[in-house]
Amino acid sequence: VNKQKILSSADLVFLIDGSNKVGARNFSLLRDFLVNFVQRHLDIGRRDIQVAVVQYSDDVKVEFALNVHSSKAQLTAALRNLRLLGGEESNLGAAIQHVLENIFTAAAGSRREEGVPQSLVIISAGPSSDEFRDASNDLKINRIITFGIAVEGADTPELQQIASDGSFVFVSRQFQSLGDLDSQLVPYIAGVNFSGTNHQEMSTTLSHWIINLRKIL
Repeated sequence: VNKQKILSSADLVFLIDGSNKVGARNFSLLRDFLVNFVQRHLDIGRRDIQVAVVQYSDDVKVEFALNVHSSKAQLTAALRNLRLLGGEESNLGAAIQHVLENIFTAAAGSRREEGVPQSLVIISAGPSSDEFRDASNDLKINRIITFGIAVEGADTPELQQIASDGSFVFVSRQFQSLGDLDSQLVPYIAGVNFSGTNHQEMSTTLSHWIINLRKIL
């Protein structure tokens, strides 16, 4: 396995709340947050970082898989075209299971078999409408490094149960403030993508995760 490639690569899935709890106006702010995050912080490509986006509500909608957009220009264009899924429910448990079975797979572009870190960022605006504990356990069994972003009415303790560690959950009181999380989130994502570096802001807990991940590889 090419260790240098592993340490400069990651498969990153954004699982975003597309229910009516978000609403069209707030969804545009969420979309802008994703576009800005990618433009500022991620190197996109087959040998770098691959990104997938999935919405969840009553149902699950895969916007695009990991192997669809191989350049930053393509990815940001696709992000700008995202539209709110809509729906009354927030079936996060079913959505996580769908992502595990359909996105973190070789067919969808996952490079897990090559030893590339697999990471999930859940952005939630309300509590889950379904049971999520089994799906959460499956994330841990499959060694998916999971983060949560709790916005407005999100259930922060719920996301802390799902995340790889409780400290991997970030809170924004309103969608307008999502951009303020950049400085908090980037060191963690950087820690996943470049796990061979000694990032000063990386948490001790994440360091342990990366050490364990490298042992597995």
